[in-house]
Amino acid sequence: MRSWRAGAAALALGWGGSVAAPYEFPSWQTPRHVERACTASLAEARGTVRQLERLPPGPGLLAALDDLTVLQENIAGPVALLSAVHPAKALRDAAHACERRLQDFAAGVPPHAAA
Repeated sequence: MRSWRAGAAALALGWGGSVAAPYEFPSWQTPRHVERACTASLAEARGTVRQLERLPPGPGLLAALDDLTVLQENIAGPVALLSAVHPAKALRDAAHACERRLQDFAAGVPPHAAA
């Protein structure tokens, strides 16, 4: 029996699209791992915002805004889960600190008037 992934890939390729790799939940083992991932994600997001500020209105801008959202969700989801349920307090605390940094970043991103 074919897997759902094979079916989805065949459908997307048949329509000329591409299939993104499945999301892989991070396996952070220490608070330092969480901190590094958070810092790297925020640095990438800041760079993306600088690029967004130079884009003209249109589909390219909307696609770039969507990419920024995905980038942030890829870290926000795991840290939210870890901060709520991880058995190690130090890892929960690191995840919670990352959540605060992500919220500060999101609050500081100005809305793009052209979007």
